[in-house]
Amino acid sequence: MDWGVFSMLGATAKTLKTLTFSYDICCAWSVNFWQRLENMYGDVYQVPDDLQVTFVIPKFHLEAHGEDCKCTFNLNHTVGAARTCGEGIEAGWADTNPAALSTREMSLTYRHEVLDDLFGAINWRKIKTMGMVACI
Repeated sequence: MDWGVFSMLGATAKTLKTLTFSYDICCAWSVNFWQRLENMYGDVYQVPDDLQVTFVIPKFHLEAHGEDCKCTFNLNHTVGAARTCGEGIEAGWADTNPAALSTREMSLTYRHEVLDDLFGAINWRKIKTMGMVACI
């Protein structure tokens, strides 16, 4: 997790002012975050002096945590989060889960091609149906 986050920040976020991490176990992952960044990934990403970092737990996962987490990492209490649920990235799993059975025995290259095609079809469906939801 650390390598992915810090290398992404190093590549794209050199002038960031605010950053919000929404992660199922942000309560545990945020512990020693700054020390890990400085000691292990200081050559990959240097934190701007004025960067404001917030750690939150997505709303669906928050109920499985203790009371301390529910107060400290709650999106409802996070300035700038509006009515975000933080679970949007997981919503597509229902569309991709059936592909697991049909792709698990494929070669890596073929599996990659099939999944890439599936994700493209899902994204195309989203684009084609944008604006079609009726507001009541």
